[in-house]
Amino acid sequence: MVGRNMQSIRLGRVFGVPVYLDLSWFLIFGLLTWSLASTVYPAQLPDSPVWFNILLGAVTAILLFVSVLLHEFGHALTALVFKIPVRRVRLMIFGGVAELGDESPNAVSEFCVAVAGPLVSMGIAVVTGVIWLALPYLVDGLDPLIAVLGYLAQINLMLAIFNLVPGFPLDGGRVLRSIIWGITGSLRQATTIAGSVGRLVAVGFVGLGIWRGLSGDVSGGLWMGLIGLFLNRAAVAEISAQRLRDALTGRTVDQVMNQNVASLPSSLTIQQVVNAHILGQGQRVFVITEEDTPVGILSANNIQKVSPYRWQEAALSEAMTPLDKAAILSPETEIWSALRSFDRFQASILPVMGAGKLMGVVRRGDVIAYLQALSSLDNRVFNPR
Repeated sequence: MVGRNMQSIRLGRVFGVPVYLDLSWFLIFGLLTWSLASTVYPAQLPDSPVWFNILLGAVTAILLFVSVLLHEFGHALTALVFKIPVRRVRLMIFGGVAELGDESPNAVSEFCVAVAGPLVSMGIAVVTGVIWLALPYLVDGLDPLIAVLGYLAQINLMLAIFNLVPGFPLDGGRVLRSIIWGITGSLRQATTIAGSVGRLVAVGFVGLGIWRGLSGDVSGGLWMGLIGLFLNRAAVAEISAQRLRDALTGRTVDQVMNQNVASLPSSLTIQQVVNAHILGQGQRVFVITEEDTPVGILSANNIQKVSPYRWQEAALSEAMTPLDKAAILSPETEIWSALRSFDRFQASILPVMGAGKLMGVVRRGDVIAYLQALSSLDNRVFNPR
């Protein structure tokens, strides 16, 4: 199944965590297969035919990304141990990422989640390395298997070492942040310091890339430079996110919720609502009721999930998001937490309830407008220097 943004393929669930394959993965899969088949394996297996080296390269590339998947599930499963929700694990051109649904609650959990991935990679390197070294003394005629194991051992060792580089938000940068967080007791200060170190590391990668390019290794220098630019952009994004969180501290949902939402009975058809309310009055959000009791919420996004050919007959109850399946906010919920809920539940609108009653709704667009107003008052929130 292709993801909503048409840029990823859902492979399924592992331990309840959705796994996605970014379409960019196919590019690096092809490049890696070609590189192994044209340089690495011909040197180690000179008598092998070209087709066999291509097959071996493809198998190795797949095993490498299985290793990356295990690395990311090291993060994901450790996060679940600490009750941190995991949105998904995604494989992409630069490797993989375990997307968490919330921040670590403390420095200890941050450290454990961050270090889990490199430990998994190190474990894979040790296991494959031991077999690689022992196999030639145990069995003859398995040179292709030995070559694959040797490559996997070395690349997983490199993966573990690279991820421990303190270039925030790499694993090493998160380990550094957790240590600073534990010492200072301030997540804000820890993020600022780790992010600054990450940007210095990024500059180092760019500089190393330029040096390698000038030395004749153009492709290696280009990759180093791209990694450096990627790390710098990621570090800036993390610093901005932390400043945003600081700016939203103490700001609650009741400041952005919409209390004047039209109520509609669930028996109305979608076409009736489109004609009379969306096109007729410009309304976009509705509370759906049954016998005057709120049972769901409806937005334009809900309606888009129903084929227009069925709007004449489909009732609102078919398109709405039931309240018992929505992420419920309270008026005292911090806006930062509401933002995380929007991302975690892939929602565009969330209900706000207090004292057992529906008090209003919060739309993603309302929060974004609030953030834009906040940014206009202090652009340092979004533009770290």
